[in-house]
Amino acid sequence: MSGINIPHIILQPLAREPGYETEEIIPVVLFQQIPFGLTVLQDSPFKTLDDLINYAKENPGALTIGGSGTWDATHIANLQFDMMAGIETTYVPHKGGKPKQTALLGGHTMASWFGPNEKMPHGDKVRTLAYATEKPIQVSPDVPTFKSYGYPLYSSVYHGVGVPKGTPEEHIKVLEKAFLKIAGLDETKEVKLKVGIMPIALDSASSQKLIAEKKVAWEPIVKKFVQ
Repeated sequence: MSGINIPHIILQPLAREPGYETEEIIPVVLFQQIPFGLTVLQDSPFKTLDDLINYAKENPGALTIGGSGTWDATHIANLQFDMMAGIETTYVPHKGGKPKQTALLGGHTMASWFGPNEKMPHGDKVRTLAYATEKPIQVSPDVPTFKSYGYPLYSSVYHGVGVPKGTPEEHIKVLEKAFLKIAGLDETKEVKLKVGIMPIALDSASSQKLIAEKKVAWEPIVKKFVQ
């Protein structure tokens, strides 16, 4: 048993050779979600997502957008955003979330993909233009979604627990029941929301369905850009 990260267990086998395939990991549960939003400094001239898109259309390649790495959730979100909006931005990968945040705060990138948990510590220094979610998120209900602008972009990191393929089903069920019970506790949900993490509780079957859908959506994009 091990902790798992989506999209990591999908994108890495598609883009690289990490020594495993996505199908070798069976998710037991997914218990938290960190959605990403396109975030700028408070004094940025981009007041709305449309402002940013219009700038990118008028200045191909000039808009720099920071992310947490290559072939992670922020990278694939940026590629999808460019394709949906018909723009060309310059994606700037960093070695993790902290360097990505530092780059935006220091004015080294013009925008960046932040989760609400990354935005919270910086208070009024940054603004999120839109979140890549189906509907406004619980901790920032006033921030619009990409979908509300006409772009069906959905980008999140999901954390959970997985086991190797071949693990007896009865063992998976025992673990699934235990983790779902913890995920469903009000105390668990409150702790997560306080730090900007969305509590969820997806069982094994629902988690497998989500992984399969994401792989279908991302595989052609990875193939297009990986040489």
